[in-house]
Amino acid sequence: MSSVYIHVPFCKQRCAYCDFCSQTDLKKEKRYFLAIQKHIKSVADETFRVDSIFFGGGTPSVVDAKHIVETIETIRQSFTVVPDVEITVECNPESVTKEKILAYKESGVNRISIGLQTIHDETLKKINRIHTYAEAIEAVKIVNGCGIENINVDLLLGLPDETEDMFFKSVFAVSNLPIKHVSIYALEVYPNTPLGKAKGFKYMNEDEVADAYYKAVELLKTLNFQRYEVSNFALDGYDCKHNTYYWKPHHYYGIGAGASGFVGDVRYTNFDNVDQYIQAIESGASSILTSDVLTIEDKMYEAVMLGLRREKGLNVSKFEKRFGKTIYEYCPKIHEYLATGVLQKQNGRLFVRPDKIYVLNSILTELLS
Repeated sequence: MSSVYIHVPFCKQRCAYCDFCSQTDLKKEKRYFLAIQKHIKSVADETFRVDSIFFGGGTPSVVDAKHIVETIETIRQSFTVVPDVEITVECNPESVTKEKILAYKESGVNRISIGLQTIHDETLKKINRIHTYAEAIEAVKIVNGCGIENINVDLLLGLPDETEDMFFKSVFAVSNLPIKHVSIYALEVYPNTPLGKAKGFKYMNEDEVADAYYKAVELLKTLNFQRYEVSNFALDGYDCKHNTYYWKPHHYYGIGAGASGFVGDVRYTNFDNVDQYIQAIESGASSILTSDVLTIEDKMYEAVMLGLRREKGLNVSKFEKRFGKTIYEYCPKIHEYLATGVLQKQNGRLFVRPDKIYVLNSILTELLS
């Protein structure tokens, strides 16, 4: 199976930490979505079976719902969309309305991802979010009331002036909402963002962030949210299909400004400037900014890196069958990590010890160097 990712670069207001392709000029939304739909039609392929469609941003819920609906219909006309397709729309609490959610549902949307980030209103103001925690609770109620039960809530770990206790309270609060999935991402402060330029904020150190993360994992586990990837936790049966395609060798189209895709052996990224993307599509030119043809070495590297991000780990025999080489031949250092217990092997799978998963990036850097 495969997926389609649609990037919606519009926001009512940019967050202080945002380094994504996004802008607040909503006057361009109609022209942008016409380009999106033309782009989809240009790569139409009935043999491409789609079981996940994901609208990310930016803030997809800030645009007129008809653009989302029309784009879904264009995808259905251009690819083979399976009956049980998972269709996700990312929403910010302040832009969730009953009318929008009902329009989404009518078009087949069956999963909503709500960007909460924290339950603390004072922190939300510091990061330039324009919703309150009360609005986030109301958004969850609206989505549930419209009959969409598969709801995700995003949280950010390591926000300015937040303590371990404050983060833990956010996790506890959202996990008791009527939701099926929680995503926890560590805040990255980029120098060119308002937050990166701001002075006077205090941040948790690396050890405090790691402690907060592991405590969150344990709490979520007691509430039946099982970690299936470093940042993602779900009730049984509610793993996000789209997420899993980033960690498995599946193909996906990336449509829109700044979106990335992986089709055939080619990984590509579109222009991250909205005007440049629109102009390219309108003129019939390529929208691709960069592309790489993956070699066997690239694919083995990604198989290890992405496989170890998942809670289930890497299937050792599948790796050998796929590449004609054992994982130990490709990466001899694995023996050292098995000996120290940082890596473990069970039932033919190789995985990072649970209490080491938050420092996975440093482990992978050494392992794959």
